[in-house]
Amino acid sequence: MSLSKIKILVVDDEPLTLELMKHSLEACGKFSVTTRTRCHEALKLLTRFPDSFDIILSDWNVPGLSGLDFLRRAREISPEVPFIMVTGNSDKTHVVEAISEGISGYVVKPFRQQGLLEKVGDVWCRHQFSEKI
Repeated sequence: MSLSKIKILVVDDEPLTLELMKHSLEACGKFSVTTRTRCHEALKLLTRFPDSFDIILSDWNVPGLSGLDFLRRAREISPEVPFIMVTGNSDKTHVVEAISEGISGYVVKPFRQQGLLEKVGDVWCRHQFSEKI
C-alpha cells in the first residue's frame, strides 16, 4: 500500500449524517472522502472513474436508486472495492440480504465515530490481506 490516503466514496441522503461521516473519517488523517447525496450520482462518478475509490460506504435507504441497488451496480463496475452498507435498520433479513449481495461490512445508525473508524479499518485490513493471498 502506498503512503497516500485511502480514498472513500460516501453516499447518504441526510446532509448531517454525510457530513458526520466525512468529518469522522478525514479527522484521523488516513482517509480522503468524496461524498454524494444520491446513489445514482455516485454511480455516475464510479462509472466515469472506476478505479478512483478504495472503499465505498452507502446508506441503504436513499431515494431513487437504493443502497442495495447501488451495491449491485457498483459490483459490476468495481467488483473488488470493499463496500460498507450504512443503515438504521438492523433487522436480520436486511443484514442477510446485504451479505448475500456481497457487502464487506455493515454499520448501523446511530453510530459512534470510533465505531465507524474501526469498521472501515477492519474492512480495509481484510481487503489488503486478501489481495496478498
